[in-house]
Amino acid sequence: MKQLTSYNRAAGYLNKIFDLLNEEYFESTLSRPTVTIQSTPKAYGHFSLREDTWVSKLGGTHEINIGAGTLARPIEEVCATLLHEMVHYHNYINGIQDCSRGGTYHNRKFRDSAEQHGLIVQHHDKYGWTITHPSDRLLTFCLDNGLVDILINRNDFFS
Repeated sequence: MKQLTSYNRAAGYLNKIFDLLNEEYFESTLSRPTVTIQSTPKAYGHFSLREDTWVSKLGGTHEINIGAGTLARPIEEVCATLLHEMVHYHNYINGIQDCSRGGTYHNRKFRDSAEQHGLIVQHHDKYGWTITHPSDRLLTFCLDNGLVDILINRNDFFS
């Protein structure tokens, strides 16, 4: 595989990883959202609740964003972020309210669902059950699928 050192390759790769995670953890029940790479101050990513966050003549889609300044972390951490946002997506389409306080506080419903879908979850005093890490199952998934690190990210620390 060519090194993932361009934005376009990274964006395509995130779509591929979404599809693989969707099959492994959600039995391919999630329709593919628009996966974006944008700066997300104070967050590694986000899921947009609106079904028409992105629109085309084919219709609308939700958005899952991965923070542009976080792409060059180890691939298992990027996968954990993507999976975290996919858990929000799964909960949303299943009518599970997993956040409060304007979508910032992750409750026990989020924690339980995230743990069922391959994440280790820790509590944050301000944001609830939001700190997620890859489980052994997710680490094995990354290895079994030959996933490699993304070698580009946005320099969010320029002066």
